[in-house]
Formats: sequence, structure tokens, C-alpha cells
Amino acid sequence: NYGIGSDTPVGVLERLPAYGSMERAAAVVMAIGVNDLSRRENEAILENYSRIIATIPATVPVLFSAVLPLDERVERISEGRNERIRLLNAGLKTLCEEHTRCRFVDATQALADDTGSLSPAYHVGDGVHLNTLGYTQWIDKLSEGFAALNLDRNESE
Repeated sequence: NYGIGSDTPVGVLERLPAYGSMERAAAVVMAIGVNDLSRRENEAILENYSRIIATIPATVPVLFSAVLPLDERVERISEGRNERIRLLNAGLKTLCEEHTRCRFVDATQALADDTGSLSPAYHVGDGVHLNTLGYTQWIDKLSEGFAALNLDRNESE
């Protein structure tokens, strides 16, 4: 786990070369991007995702988590943010489809309410960070992604 609070894909790109364990990793899970929404346009974020995939050793599968929805009813979160996240995730899904070792995992349906916002039942009250129940939903979706990676690896052997 190389997670760092308030990190962005640019920070990941700067640190990736220092991670010697990448060559031995069974897989890499990327869950990053929400902090970039106020810093970069979607196209720049997607370019950085592409650079991340290219930097990870070619033999290592990559599991990309969708940027999770936000609860736009929380005062400090601007309206329309989830639409931008939806567009970013569509681009990320397409990017992963272009790389056979990349899988896109989207927990949005499990976490969002009927408005498309992160359900209050799944965050700690700030509209961004998941609570225990939210993490359980997210981890379930990531587990499905891992299962798909394992199936793909077994089929190629």
C-alpha cells in the first residue's frame, strides 16, 4: 500500500520508479483521481492514467478503481462534480479496454443513491470518504476485479 492522503496521479508517477517491488507484484490496484478534479481537466487526468499503466512493468496486471461518486448534498462539494466523475470513469474504462492487462472496476452502483450521489449511508459525513459499510461495498467490487485477473492469468497458462 503506497497510499498517501491528498495524492494525485502526478504524485504516483513521480514515485513509481522508486518502487522496486513493482517487478514482483502479482497485481497493482490504482484508486486515485478525485483529488485531481480541482487541479486538472479530465483529459490531463486520463493522460496521467495512461502514463501510470505504461510505467508499471508489462507483466503486472493493473486493477483500476473508478473514481467514486461524491455526495453533492454536502456543502463544500460543488454540484455537477458527479457528472464530471462519470465522464472521467468512462474515459478510464475505455483506457483499460485498450490494455489487456488492465481491468476497470466500478463500485458506483453499489455506493450511489438514486440521485447519483454517494449515499450518506456509505460516507463518514464529508461526502467523500467512505465509512466501514462503504469500504465493504467497494472491497466487494475490487474482489470481483481480482477474480477476473486471476481467471485471465489461469487461462493464459
